[in-house]
Amino acid sequence: MLDVRKIIAQQNRGILLDVVVFLFQLALMRVLVGALADLIREAQEDATAKAEVALFCLGLCFLQPVGAMLKRRRLSQRRADEENAYAQVVKNFGCYYLVAQLILMGAGISFIMGVFGKPHLLDSVWLGQLLVALPLAFLNLGIMSLSLTPPRRKPLSKFFASPQSEMLGDLCLFLNMILWQMFWGFLMSFRASSITDELIWVSLFIPQKGYTILAQLGWFILAFFIFYIPPRFIYLVEDKHRKVAWLTMWLANTPVVLRILLGRS
Repeated sequence: MLDVRKIIAQQNRGILLDVVVFLFQLALMRVLVGALADLIREAQEDATAKAEVALFCLGLCFLQPVGAMLKRRRLSQRRADEENAYAQVVKNFGCYYLVAQLILMGAGISFIMGVFGKPHLLDSVWLGQLLVALPLAFLNLGIMSLSLTPPRRKPLSKFFASPQSEMLGDLCLFLNMILWQMFWGFLMSFRASSITDELIWVSLFIPQKGYTILAQLGWFILAFFIFYIPPRFIYLVEDKHRKVAWLTMWLANTPVVLRILLGRS
């Protein structure tokens, strides 16, 4: 029989996340993407729907750093002997994470501008989005780096050193990943003819109808390293040397690949 406690053990949370994403992709993702598309249409006129879209975007931007900080003390206690290794990971992959976050934040801002209308930031859509996306990207990188740094002071509350804090952090990270998967799926169904200046960042992730299967797979690999690896980053730091983790990451995205191969993207 399967040992449930072993499956949900902390050292396997990254793999569990991949399995959850795989199940969502198989059973619920098309429904969730459809619900997101309906919400966006309603947000053009309904104030409540606009608030829900804004809450969705806040989840995209901030659930990951919040989750990482909630896990910080327990992660540090569990991996105290790997402090230097964690610092090296941040040093080696910090630029990649920053660029990925910049693209993600830019896409999110493009998305919300498309819903709420075009603000006149320095009379330049691109520059205005960049001025918002860049600080958010640096903020997320700073928080993620801090979350991998052992704390030097006592916690403000005992809760932050408890298993419950780490569990809440895991829930934040899982929800953040599901929200990004919904957003990614929405972009895959977006029509290129709908692109406007406000959605210039979003256009980077919309496969064109004329793409060959090889080109679509190449596009998928690029999107995988933007939409999947960064939200999973905190777990990847822990299980980066586990071959099974890399296998489950690709497994989680096989439904997307199948939709591309079957021409349903």
